[in-house]
Amino acid sequence: IEDLVGTRSGSSVEFTWVNPDEADGDTYLWRTVELSSAGEFATVSETNVVVPAEEGKEVCIEVLLRRADGTSSDAGVTACAS
Repeated sequence: IEDLVGTRSGSSVEFTWVNPDEADGDTYLWRTVELSSAGEFATVSETNVVVPAEEGKEVCIEVLLRRADGTSSDAGVTACAS
């Protein structure tokens, strides 16, 4: 995962990223992350997610690549948007 970026629009943040080595069947695991906790991973097949956001509150997510055979990257990529 590269170029993970969050852009706020009103009461939500859209995060987008790039898979530089895309393969058939790739999906992405993502979750919100806070200093005190991390949410459960959700699976998407697109390279973007929209996350609800409170006004003035920073929103962070972590994204991992999962291949069609079920293997996933060892470490995720994290980005935040204010």
